[in-house]
Amino acid sequence: MHIRHRTPRVVGRNVVALLVAVLLPACAARCGPLKPMKDTDDDRARRLVELSSRDSETRASAAARLSYSKDPDEAVSRALVLALDDEREEVRRMAASALGTLDPPALGAIPALLEAMEDSDLLVVSSAAYALALLGPQARAGLQALEAHPEEVTRRYAQQALMKIEADSTRPSP
Repeated sequence: MHIRHRTPRVVGRNVVALLVAVLLPACAARCGPLKPMKDTDDDRARRLVELSSRDSETRASAAARLSYSKDPDEAVSRALVLALDDEREEVRRMAASALGTLDPPALGAIPALLEAMEDSDLLVVSSAAYALALLGPQARAGLQALEAHPEEVTRRYAQQALMKIEADSTRPSP
């Protein structure tokens, strides 16, 4: 007879799954359904302050969380554009990603994102290219200029962003 031994990791996952299955419904019954977090002016102000923190993880986290701002104002866009020049690549990466997802779009950030396409960190370049693709046709001229860039990586990301813009523009609206 062969007995299977469970590793602590598997047992741990099963315990967590059991706790979630049992406790979450009990908490929901007692406290009511979970509500999505609301983006308040205080939260936004706190995140803007966190962007100037000495701790790079705090700055990166603040940039990422600002991407969820509802109706972001000009201060949010400006702060994220400034974060594109941060000394740490993870902060620059998060700022670029956030600029592409703001609603309404941060069209004023296009020049800074085009500049970020020349960053030394490949993931920053990738994030900037994707953000530019999300900003759409307004970024097309700058991306076309980058197709002649001396760095092959920059050229390729610019071409990929242009392909996404083209694909999105030919897709019928819902």
